[in-house]
This record gives sequence, structure tokens and C-alpha cells, in this order.
Amino acid sequence: MEQNYFSNVKIATEKCDDGKISLRDWQRIVLQTDDLGYSDEYIRRAFVFFKCFFDNIKDSYYKVSDEDKQKELEILLDQIKKEKKKIQTLNIEYNANER
Repeated sequence: MEQNYFSNVKIATEKCDDGKISLRDWQRIVLQTDDLGYSDEYIRRAFVFFKCFFDNIKDSYYKVSDEDKQKELEILLDQIKKEKKKIQTLNIEYNANER
């Protein structure tokens, strides 16, 4: 399965947080280059920023997403019910005209 850039950065951030890769390895994945002359402290700050970013996305995305999906499904169900009634009405009218 092909991973996109966003997924790669998220995975790299998780691995770096777990200590499985170094900050320099994380930098290579995120910036897609070996060295841009950033100090270790700047790389660490960027990592902390990304970690907070992904933590906040995870916390808010799943909570909001479930509610949004529920609302969307309810709207779709209402639309389906309305269409069903329209078709039933059209069928009744058609059958009445055929008689």
C-alpha cells in the first residue's frame, strides 16, 4: 500500500516519539532531505510541534468525525425517505391513470 507524505510524517513522528528513530532520521523523512543546516534544537522544536499537531488532530478528528458522520447519515436517511414517498406517489398516480 502506497503511503502519502502526510502518513509518512505521522508515522515518522510516532516512531521518533517512541525512540525508534532519531531526530535526524525524522528530519530526513519530514523535509525529504539530508541536511538543511538546522541545529538539533530547531529540529527538536519542529518535532515537538508536529507531535502536538498530530495529537490534536487525533483527539479532535475522531470525536467530531463520529458526530458528523451520524448527522450526515441522518440527513441521507431523510432524503431517501422523501424520495421513496415521491416514487410511491408517482406509482399510485401512474396506476390510477392506467385503470
